[in-house]
Amino acid sequence: MMRIVSTRRFEKAKKQLGQLDQRNVEKALRKFGSNPRLPSLHLEKLQGNIYSIKFSDKGRLSLEFEGGPEKLLEPSAIVTLRNAEIDHDELYRNP
Repeated sequence: MMRIVSTRRFEKAKKQLGQLDQRNVEKALRKFGSNPRLPSLHLEKLQGNIYSIKFSDKGRLSLEFEGGPEKLLEPSAIVTLRNAEIDHDELYRNP
């Protein structure tokens, strides 16, 4: 099973979201943990090994795949949560 770790930056950004969006982040992360390639997550590459997934209509969170996305389905995969934003343009500028 993949290991998901979060940065202080991610935790701070998540706390700044409203309660509904915080719950949506947790729901998206559960889905991601069970199947990272679910179409509803809208996984997209931002730069290098940094990707984003949707947690609401406008909200996205960024994550980094250690070793690249090809290792994502391996049991030893490590994913680092980097940022969460309602304004996806801001996330794209500062993943």
